Amino acid sequence: MEPRNRSLQALVICLVVLSGASSGSAARAADSWSTPFPGVSRLHRVTSTQNINVLVVDLCAAGVEMRATASSEKGRTVSSFGALTGVHAAVNGDFFASGYTPESLAMHAGSLWGTADDQWRGQLAFGSGRAELVEHWAVSPPEAWMREIVSGYPTILHGGAIIDHSGNSDCTTRHPRTFVGLSPNKRTLYVAVADGRTTTRIGLTCAEEAQLMLELGAHWALNFDGGGSTTMWLSGTGVINFPSDGSQRVVANHLGIFARGVGAAANCTDTLPRGSLDGVDCTSIRGWTQDADTPTVSNRVHIYVGGPFGTPGAAGYSLLADQPRSDLCSVLGSCNHAFSVRPPRSRMDGVERAVHAYGINTGGGVNAELANSPRTLLCAPPEPPLSPEEGDRRRVPSSEAFAAWAFDARDIAPVGDAVVGQYPDGPELSASPLLVRADGDQTLYVVEHRVRRRLSGASAMTAWKLDDAAVETRAVAEVDALLAGVPWPEEPFLVQGTGPDIYLIDAAPPLRAELVSFDLPEQLSRGEAREVTLVLRNRGSLPWEPGRLALAPSGPRDAESALCDAATWPSCTRTATLATTVAPGQEATFLFVVRAPEVGDAATACFALVLDGSFWSGDPGQGGPADDGLCRTVELTSGGGIADGDDVAEGDDVAGGDDVAGGDDVAGGDDVAGGDDVAGGDDVAAGDDVAGGDDVASGDDVASGDDVADDGVGPKPGGAGCGCEAQPGEAAGALLYALLAMAWLGLRRRWQGRRG
Repeated sequence: MEPRNRSLQALVICLVVLSGASSGSAARAADSWSTPFPGVSRLHRVTSTQNINVLVVDLCAAGVEMRATASSEKGRTVSSFGALTGVHAAVNGDFFASGYTPESLAMHAGSLWGTADDQWRGQLAFGSGRAELVEHWAVSPPEAWMREIVSGYPTILHGGAIIDHSGNSDCTTRHPRTFVGLSPNKRTLYVAVADGRTTTRIGLTCAEEAQLMLELGAHWALNFDGGGSTTMWLSGTGVINFPSDGSQRVVANHLGIFARGVGAAANCTDTLPRGSLDGVDCTSIRGWTQDADTPTVSNRVHIYVGGPFGTPGAAGYSLLADQPRSDLCSVLGSCNHAFSVRPPRSRMDGVERAVHAYGINTGGGVNAELANSPRTLLCAPPEPPLSPEEGDRRRVPSSEAFAAWAFDARDIAPVGDAVVGQYPDGPELSASPLLVRADGDQTLYVVEHRVRRRLSGASAMTAWKLDDAAVETRAVAEVDALLAGVPWPEEPFLVQGTGPDIYLIDAAPPLRAELVSFDLPEQLSRGEAREVTLVLRNRGSLPWEPGRLALAPSGPRDAESALCDAATWPSCTRTATLATTVAPGQEATFLFVVRAPEVGDAATACFALVLDGSFWSGDPGQGGPADDGLCRTVELTSGGGIADGDDVAEGDDVAGGDDVAGGDDVAGGDDVAGGDDVAGGDDVAAGDDVAGGDDVASGDDVASGDDVADDGVGPKPGGAGCGCEAQPGEAAGALLYALLAMAWLGLRRRWQGRRG
């Protein structure tokens, strides 16, 4: 602070050249060092005219803690105070008046006593993780962090500069002195006593005190009460200096030092972390921070969305600021101090929120809010990474699974019921992640349901909070036997509607089909062959490739289908294959022939997709159809059966119960009445009528225009079934007709065989 009184304004002077009676180069030759306590070093300097003791206290050493005098402890010698409080070292404190009342502020454990501050007194103050030397010209009440205070006068060193007190006779005259100092980082305390008032111990001036503090490394220094009060005491040793009164003086207050060697360093002063909250938007919260006490070590940053630290409902994050940033290297002397994190999706709801960021003290001291903090976050609900046509919603099965995947409720996107409801249900998420790599390969996979999905790298591991130590190494053949699915998502995207269920938006299963159409009839005659069409849409995440994917019977798997057509199927366990690749979202048309069995009243067949011969659409984790999900039952009939190769032309009627044997032709417009039999090889010419109950024997011809009547009268001469001799001309004509008919039938059967 600036001085309050111009007359007390200190002048910076050049380095004071001490006389031979003070601490000069010759005196330093008589220095001796020791370590009386953990974290405390002792300098004993003896010359022909000086006896000086200095304790160099590491305020950050384990168990080091400063202790001042309570009001109830005033009016004691230094050794009495030490024995009472159990400190390891102690010196006298402030100037005092009658009644052992300090002339300025005194405090122990936050309880203030003594006299109000004025422009003549400075303070040495300690608190949790902090030590400060307040210059004497600064007049202010104690700050909230202060717990232990000892005052003195005057300030002799400020910011590394010696204060000129040449006009003050109390400073220019040599006296026994007690004085204290702090290093530039305020982590080292210097406590000194110089004996005086004898010819071999002549004491110091204020300028000589300041010079000694500079020599030791202090940046700030304050003079305490001296003269006959100057005393330094060490536990186990006693008073180590020569009080000028010949014995210890009873004084008002004291400064004690605990040096336990274990425990917290209560007053270790760290330089506050520095940094900047550079930007906040819907993609990232970013900036940098550095702790100057550990300048090359990356420290942490705490981020709160929704208010400062302690705000109820604020979403808080703790992350290491270890990202390299080239623009920081020359400024900070180290590059890895940047941070960037995606804002919490749970706070992307169209509501404006403040974002606060704090640099975290590596020494456990006071944290500091970064420059440009707070900033404002305002984001609409985020869009899922996959559309309902591309992805599924996969339910997180339990709170245990939520924890096993290290999900964070702050990252559940508030997209609403309408959006959640658009996504089809995919397979439930596994109860915990399974990470696998093949022996000798660094590629990482997440494995679910015999499907391996590649992790893209370290960024995905971080986003999913996956631990490399949990990766299982397996044989190459075992990993290769898994189905290679689409890559694992770069980061989790969780959604939740108004209900309790939480879903992961993820790619569809590798193998899933949606039925578009299937024209298998409900009824077939026994032995009948029929071409059918099955259209499926690829709703999985992998393309359907020729040679890899097949339509196959699935009731049960790899068993022969009841509707197999052995002449056209690849095998009775594989129905049809693809000719071209079918991408996700596209349709595939399977054309195949089904043949009704020769016996039985009904036949049931189920169909599914099989990939690479071993991965079925009905497997756990795949999307269907299930093994029994695409089944059809066909009724088998025998009435009016038309056997393989027969033609029944448009408009003809074949009455119930009649049989038309294999290879026969029934020409357009003919009627075959109920109950009649037309034997194999016979021709019924166009326009002829075969009346109910009549038989046309094998090899007979019913010529155009003839009637075979069911009139109870025997066969007409030359008619069908006639047992008499035919006329010579009629026999030759009939033979020629029969030969032509047989040739025609042969041609038709070949054509039919090709078509089948």
